[in-house]
Amino acid sequence: GKQRLFLLSHPDEVGTVLITRHDTWIRGKVMEPFQMAMGQDGLLTGEGASWKSQRQAVHPEFSPARVAHDRPTLVAVVGQHLQQAQKHASFDLLEWCKRLTLQVIMGRLFGPDPTDLLEPLFEVVHDLDHFWNVPSIFLYADSEGFDDYRQRWLDKMARLDHLIYQLLQRQPQPILNHYLGLGDRQRLRDAAVTFLLTGFDTAASGIYWTLDQLLAHPEAMDQASQQSPWLTASVQEALRLYPPVWYLGREAVSDTHLGGYVVPAGSLAITSPYLIHRNPRLWPDPEEFRPRRFIQATPPARTYLPF
Repeated sequence: GKQRLFLLSHPDEVGTVLITRHDTWIRGKVMEPFQMAMGQDGLLTGEGASWKSQRQAVHPEFSPARVAHDRPTLVAVVGQHLQQAQKHASFDLLEWCKRLTLQVIMGRLFGPDPTDLLEPLFEVVHDLDHFWNVPSIFLYADSEGFDDYRQRWLDKMARLDHLIYQLLQRQPQPILNHYLGLGDRQRLRDAAVTFLLTGFDTAASGIYWTLDQLLAHPEAMDQASQQSPWLTASVQEALRLYPPVWYLGREAVSDTHLGGYVVPAGSLAITSPYLIHRNPRLWPDPEEFRPRRFIQATPPARTYLPF
């Protein structure tokens, strides 16, 4: 396309771009496709003090204590979906994971009542990965066919907004309290859409690949069924092999240097967790599903980036 692109493959350079030099490397143009859905200044798309403020405000809602509090609800939802699955000789595992994930997210955002809108919302969001995973959304914005893609995306967002505003008229849950206090209907909408869209595909993908790998490795399935550390390690290993977020990127706001290269302002630096997780210099036998590696040791810093 027309972008100057630098691909990062070394953990140190990834750390420079994503962490230590965040003043030089911002989300910028990389986030433009997501800003079309989630607004300009949200938890995923924002920068600086505003982003930090939002992160601090919602952090308690993702704490271990909060997860433990929600455990009975999660168990009930999973049990409900397992009962539905057992009625069929076979079923689409990925769709099952997506429906499960969507119901959990809707409960956390809007409470247990809006089940009447669960199916309409699923119809809107179930194929979002086809939009997120098209490289043209940030590399080839001027290419032939992009206008058609953009219009289909806008149509989908219009249907999503119609449903989200119906849900926000009900009783938003504590996770949205920070945005309720701001008194801005648009920011509340952007926050709800951000939590929905960023949690939906990623969590469903993580569940799907964990089950896929456990089904393919019966010995790991047996251990995961009996030992919670092994189950945790199995999830981590599945996320290593199949990270839900396949690329992370930033835009340089000024001329800089990276890995011995001169990087002009406006350039994009992209890293692929998928490639880093399968680098044999960082991970022994990287193509193998081996949960034990997460039991025996903690991965070196910046070599494990599933999200």
